[in-house]
Amino acid sequence: MSETRFEQWLNETERRLADLDRRLAEWLDQPIDIARLSEEIARITQDRARDRRYQAALADVYEVIEATCRRYLEANAQHRARIRQAVVGKQNILHSLMGYIGYASYHLNSMDDSDWLRIGLAGAAIEDAQIDMRDTILALERLYRKAADLGMEPRSQFEKVAALASDEPGTGALANTSMKALLRSFHTRMPR
Repeated sequence: MSETRFEQWLNETERRLADLDRRLAEWLDQPIDIARLSEEIARITQDRARDRRYQAALADVYEVIEATCRRYLEANAQHRARIRQAVVGKQNILHSLMGYIGYASYHLNSMDDSDWLRIGLAGAAIEDAQIDMRDTILALERLYRKAADLGMEPRSQFEKVAALASDEPGTGALANTSMKALLRSFHTRMPR
């Protein structure tokens, strides 16, 4: 892709991500009574499931995320760094990227769905451990397990996407390693 076309795509994607981050804030920035955490989470989840505007915003977010993940997998190192930079500070988009790993896992139903493994991994690489490494690990474990259960070789895909990820340690909670290192060695976390 030419530099000019990439710039145009990135500018439009950044504009859409900022708009979607604001749209999601309406639902994601709700106050929670910590003393009643499980009831509060259930209430918020039910509210979101019933709210068509939230569902539309989430569908829009996932459409942009999927296109961005696909572009990330084809991009050169400089463009991948700029894609990762485009989500910095957009907390609702970052949380949606974490959710997108689970969305990819959900769509991984047969050997023919192997693109979803790479797209989910690209989502992790873009999120780049900016939120909480524990959440990243849990989402990646589900993705790895689902691919392995289908007879895929997830280790090789994790290693391929690791080569596209950042060498810098993440900035989120418990991010004491880079996404590249996490993805490259992820198979060591999984039972044999």
